[in-house]
Amino acid sequence: MKFTLFLSRALTSVCFTLALPFIASPVEAANDWQAASDRVTPSLQSTIAQSSSNYGQLIDAGYEALQASRPEDALRNFEQAIQLDSEQVAAWTGKGLSLYLMSEYDEAIAAFEQALTLDEESFGAWLGLANALDDTGELTAALAAYDRAIVLKPDARSGYYHRGIALFNANRYSEAVTNFQQAVAIAPDHATSWLKLGQSYLGLEAHAQAVEAFEQAISLDATLGPAWHGQGLALFNLEQYEPALAAFAQTTALMPQGQWGWFYYGHSFSLLGRYADALNAYEQAIALRPDWAFAWYRKAAVLAALNEYEAGLAAVDQALQLQPDLAVAQELQAELKKELSRLPSAVTAAASSQPD
Repeated sequence: MKFTLFLSRALTSVCFTLALPFIASPVEAANDWQAASDRVTPSLQSTIAQSSSNYGQLIDAGYEALQASRPEDALRNFEQAIQLDSEQVAAWTGKGLSLYLMSEYDEAIAAFEQALTLDEESFGAWLGLANALDDTGELTAALAAYDRAIVLKPDARSGYYHRGIALFNANRYSEAVTNFQQAVAIAPDHATSWLKLGQSYLGLEAHAQAVEAFEQAISLDATLGPAWHGQGLALFNLEQYEPALAAFAQTTALMPQGQWGWFYYGHSFSLLGRYADALNAYEQAIALRPDWAFAWYRKAAVLAALNEYEAGLAAVDQALQLQPDLAVAQELQAELKKELSRLPSAVTAAASSQPD
């Protein structure tokens, strides 16, 4: 096999697993459950929690602490409220949500179940229970709880949204699409629902539909890095490399610590013949994940395209040190060694042809 043909195949191959742009399941606690009172400001939280005997103020303080992403403070408020009145759903739901945000899922489940013994028609308690069950791997029970929540509030985006996340995480992409479609129909201005719809389409390899969903997400929130990443992946798989490159440029700007963004940025540059730019992107990916054998292989391939054969061989050697059975790297290593073995004679011939 001629080296140039081999290198062309190495540079244009896409022999790696598609990396879905992951985003953690947002709880959106303060929007999906009871909101805190405007009368309670963050500066008053500790004072209220310590000295107030008023149940309503403690509940308000707890939910405002949740809005401020302080679940430990919220938990203290809700537990004090429960001591004052243990028969109120809001306090038990708030406690469950606080524990959920602290990743104390079993305790959160117990709190949500207690809330439901007090009011089996509490949308917030069913939704919280469903999320906690999903995060403990109880998908069937979680889906049943989501269904109960949706029956109670069929026009609430959050029920479909969180149910969609559970299905997405279980790789049940078609069902996830259905739920996210319902979510965006109810709340078309919710950027993250469009993001998750796009990611679900990616899971189905429905790349054109994914592009449309990611475009909607970006139009609503241009700082949403995973949406740019998802758009880049969809365009890349549609072989639209120039717009994919632009999307990955946004991805790496918004999420500079994302290794996959840099990797696909590099591969897009490579497919467009911009090898020096590809090299820089692969080096960024390797800096974030030095043990990534395939990124070292891609770096070696673009170094070879830049006629940096010795550096390319060093890079592919590193790839094989990390993953000895990486077949594409084994092939590139062999070809680079052959090419380097021919260089001394070529250099000698060139020198002998120079006039005295």
